[in-house]
Amino acid sequence: RPLIIRLQNLKPDGRYRLVFFANEDQIGDSKFVRVILKGAESWVNESTIIKQSVSVAGYNASPADSVTMVPANNTHTGYVVRFSDLQPGEDGCIELMVMSDSVQQACKIVANAISLEEWDATTNQMIFRCFNDFAWADTTLSHQYDQSGQYALRVRARSVANPEVVSEWSEEQTLKVEGCTIHVAYYPENAGTVVVQPISDDYDFGETVILTAVPVNGYIFSHWNDNADDTASVKTINVFESQNWVAHFSSATTVNSTGVETPVSYRLLQNYPNPFNPETTIRYSLESPGHVQLTVYNIYGQLVRTLEKTYQQPGEYSILWHADDETGRIVPSGVYLYHIRVNEFSAWRKMVLMK
Repeated sequence: RPLIIRLQNLKPDGRYRLVFFANEDQIGDSKFVRVILKGAESWVNESTIIKQSVSVAGYNASPADSVTMVPANNTHTGYVVRFSDLQPGEDGCIELMVMSDSVQQACKIVANAISLEEWDATTNQMIFRCFNDFAWADTTLSHQYDQSGQYALRVRARSVANPEVVSEWSEEQTLKVEGCTIHVAYYPENAGTVVVQPISDDYDFGETVILTAVPVNGYIFSHWNDNADDTASVKTINVFESQNWVAHFSSATTVNSTGVETPVSYRLLQNYPNPFNPETTIRYSLESPGHVQLTVYNIYGQLVRTLEKTYQQPGEYSILWHADDETGRIVPSGVYLYHIRVNEFSAWRKMVLMK
């Protein structure tokens, strides 16, 4: 007999995403199940495409198909049944029917888990997500929440001797999920600051955060934490846990034997912003006077633009590149390299133009 999962009381004009995982206990690619969506007005079938290495007498579902066939153990082989942009019928009820493929050897049908999300069609933002794990045999359950907030939980039990006997739902319990935090510091204390975007005391799991190290006059950015190679002043991170970041700055000048302030060393700094559009700033410092040549190349090693070719005194310099070539034409999106050569010093860095 087929396994039927019925979802009721959905909004007829709502937009949903339905994800289904089946047959936790079936190992191997030799057996297949057919999953049929019923009762929906419209949908987009985004189920996993069957790998070419799998021998199957079925097909790969197209976006308009209401039927999908996946290996019986789709959790083991990385397959998932997914219907996006799903609109229920007028009765607000949809069904998933799961059955053995008649061409293949019959297999036991087991529902492992199902997830339902409602999405705002105007803003393309998720309104809510509910998740049900059908792991009756376990007394503990692990679930990863990707948004902060309070969640209502209930449980019930099933008889081991008679699986048709199910207890009443327990009283509702509240689970509070707190997000991740980011703590920033700078060293030396008065050498600069760190701009965090967006600013929050409670980041969602997987949220993207941009850190920008901004030095004060007399200092330049050096590196993040204890990694001397992490020298990009603008850092993009994805928050999967609480993190601590320390921006290290170094003095831009020192005093030589004649009492004249000169930069500590030759340096070519990471451009800002990066990625950029339509322009970016490249900074560098010179320890001693010399003929400076600052150039931009594409990934094929072809010269795109010469930004600087002149004799300069010791100090800090910055130059703005408008993503144009020698003729003034705007270059296409992609990865570009910029190179500085002065006296015996030579350095390369990479930047990304993203339109």
